[in-house]
Amino acid sequence: MIIVGDSGSSTTNWVLINGKEVINEFTTAGFNPYYYGADVLVNSIEQGFGPEVNKEAIDAVYYYASGCSTTHNRNIVSDALSQVFVNAQLSIDHDLFGAARALLHDNSGIACILGTGSNSCRWDGKAITEQAPSLGYLLGDEGSGTFMGKLFITGLLRGEAGVEMSQLFEESYHMKLADVLVRLYQQDMPNKFLAELSKFIKTHENHSYCQTVVQQSMDWFFKYFIEIYEGYTDESVAFTGSVAHYFSEQLSQVMGSHGIRNIKIIQKPIDGLTIYHLNQ
Repeated sequence: MIIVGDSGSSTTNWVLINGKEVINEFTTAGFNPYYYGADVLVNSIEQGFGPEVNKEAIDAVYYYASGCSTTHNRNIVSDALSQVFVNAQLSIDHDLFGAARALLHDNSGIACILGTGSNSCRWDGKAITEQAPSLGYLLGDEGSGTFMGKLFITGLLRGEAGVEMSQLFEESYHMKLADVLVRLYQQDMPNKFLAELSKFIKTHENHSYCQTVVQQSMDWFFKYFIEIYEGYTDESVAFTGSVAHYFSEQLSQVMGSHGIRNIKIIQKPIDGLTIYHLNQ
């Protein structure tokens, strides 16, 4: 039996596979080795997996997660997984590698993450050959839920959203300018607050201000995560992530306006990874 895990900022999705059959699926807390030690991942798995899973019977673990691009961080994850799955061979890769494998499998193309954060790479069917710089939510993540929230709240606070949208925001969040600044600059996880604003934007996606925010956010994503690849219009372009999924219509329109006619979108990488590993 094998286990496939895909870890994001908030959750980790797991699939237990026996031969050509999915036996079980689990969800545990998200994990990033930049912020947590091996013990946190061990405890998360122990608490999230039920007693019906015989961890000693697992032959291999394929784990894809943010923060696993360095040897040091992969060692943290390896330490944790080897404590839980004592007889398993471990394969640990970065979430962008996982996204590319989930989206394109053994085919070449451009793979994109467009969720809470954003990133992209050129994939040759086996490995990443080019990659956009990943700068995080403070300096990058264009097109992401966090970036979209940043555009929205900046325009709102500068009076660009209009009276109606300002009232809708205050009614939903019970926050004025001073409250927003306190939330962003004096409380934990400002990126989480910004990313959650994308849900508000989705709710009011027919409002002209929200339409402008989404358009601008997608244009920025194209500029920094698609246009950088020479010959991108001749490539298969595929997306995974919550923003790509929930704003798929707007994403398709923006990509089409830049010459990309056919795109693929899956909400969660684990769906594509499950198909990939079932066929191996």
